[in-house]
Amino acid sequence: MLCRWIEERLGKHLHPDSLSRVVRELDLSREKTRPRHPGSDEGAKVAFAKGLCRAVAEVAADHPGRRIGLWFQDEARVGQKGRTGHR
Repeated sequence: MLCRWIEERLGKHLHPDSLSRVVRELDLSREKTRPRHPGSDEGAKVAFAKGLCRAVAEVAADHPGRRIGLWFQDEARVGQKGRTGHR
């Protein structure tokens, strides 16, 4: 699609492989939208966020003058070996 736009706009024909090389040389990357689960519920997300904020505020009120830290873990990562990415 970008190759077609360049050809129409600039009159220059580029093969997609050539365009990928140019994009890498410019230190750019292709951005993709984050996928959404079809069963996701926005209302449930908002309710969770409000409840979480309320719970943290209650804990902070129980421990005045102390710094409160909130830790969480993605359940998909439980049991995985310690590596930072796939290569």
